[in-house]
Amino acid sequence: MRKYFVLMITLYFSASLSHAKLSKHNDAPKHTNVKILNWWSYLDDRVASDLKNNGFNLDVSIYHSNEVSLSRLLSKREHFDIAIVSNINLDILLKENIFDTHALDQLSKKRNYIELITKGSTCIPYLWGTTIFAYDSRVSTPPPRSLSALVEMKKNGFAIGILDDPLETAARLIGDNLEDCGNKNLEKIFSQTKNCKDKLSEKFNIGLTPSDFMSTTDEFITKPKTAIYGWQGSVFINLKNAPWLKFNLSSQHPVIGADYVCILKNRANKTTNINQLKKFVEILTNHKNTKANVESNQYFSPYQNDKEGLDPKVISLFDELIELSKKTKPIYINTPTP
Repeated sequence: MRKYFVLMITLYFSASLSHAKLSKHNDAPKHTNVKILNWWSYLDDRVASDLKNNGFNLDVSIYHSNEVSLSRLLSKREHFDIAIVSNINLDILLKENIFDTHALDQLSKKRNYIELITKGSTCIPYLWGTTIFAYDSRVSTPPPRSLSALVEMKKNGFAIGILDDPLETAARLIGDNLEDCGNKNLEKIFSQTKNCKDKLSEKFNIGLTPSDFMSTTDEFITKPKTAIYGWQGSVFINLKNAPWLKFNLSSQHPVIGADYVCILKNRANKTTNINQLKKFVEILTNHKNTKANVESNQYFSPYQNDKEGLDPKVISLFDELIELSKKTKPIYINTPTP
């Protein structure tokens, strides 16, 4: 009888435990799969963990140039739920009507974004930044603030590196020589330069060679006696390893680029609820996760008066950029239109 009683108690608790485990399994939140197209090294691990803890499984596909992102989004050979794209491509992508137009309207209205970049409603800001000149300060030389000054450093024995994206380089060239063109509309910079085409073509012969252009300046800038023109992240990521680096803005018309988060219409996961993707974007771009991404990449937060996560040297550059933008209108890179 005692053995029978013990056996019954054992079976009862075993059944109870099994039921508890089953209930716990059934009560566990179902994870939503989200396929995202993003720049490489542009999503902090803490942000990925936070998204996972909130019920999202990430399938991240990366790209290394604006041309690649544009072709992948327009080819229709592959599909994504979310895309993070630069303002260089944003105009043409919006015209192609591939994004869910009103999905992020309410989220955008709730946010207090910085006035220096476009707010957006179809797509909302992710991070933004500017191009800068950086150089080996251990060698006495006038600090470069234009492409012409960079070429002068090359003549004095410096190895120089310049972004190989044609639109980004052309924007700087126009910015350096804009006064010669008399062009005041910088928002559509590549569509408004017909009147100064001849003057600008002359400036292309300033001494640059194909070997001066590179897809990434990250490692190059840490070598002795080098100078570059590139995006801020490629420089700031090396500040700890190369403390001799100094950097500065252009003398006039700073070039500004911003990246935006967009929800695709024709999505990878057909059963994904649009409200789930809205929640995903809200978490991805909230203050906490923006700070984590800023700390990793040292690009700027899109939120008004938000400098959290920035290195003190980068904060100084940010303040200088704001002041410069009050005196000389920034250039916003975008796709040329007819």
